[in-house]
Amino acid sequence: MKGFIISLCICLLFPLAIMAQTSVVFEYDDAGNRVTRTIFTFKMSEADSTIAEFDKPHQDENPAAQRIVVYPNPTDGLVNIDFNLPPEPAAYYILTAINGALIEQGNLTSTQTQLNLMNLGKGIYILQVVSGAEKERFKIVKQ
Repeated sequence: MKGFIISLCICLLFPLAIMAQTSVVFEYDDAGNRVTRTIFTFKMSEADSTIAEFDKPHQDENPAAQRIVVYPNPTDGLVNIDFNLPPEPAAYYILTAINGALIEQGNLTSTQTQLNLMNLGKGIYILQVVSGAEKERFKIVKQ
């Protein structure tokens, strides 16, 4: 009886599995931060057994990932925070150690801000950038 139920499930679900395919493509910037996510959905055409695009690619609507760029990463001491658009009036950053200890914080008033990490030891730090309702975290590696 178990074998019959398993065979029935496979027979019913297998056609659905080969009829549609989905793939996800991620794009990263030079610093290794994810910039976009594109989702492709394909449907198998029954007429000629070729793969036709079923749905247009869907760009990940994450404005923070597209607006804020932090580089170079890894760094020897200087880290740049760039905005493609001017930051919100109450934009700020918080730099913490990997254990959560606060190291530095400050306001972001221009499209480019440079942080000096030369006085910090080698290791991993977390940079949180807040601009309006957007919050983005970056892992910074200090060499």
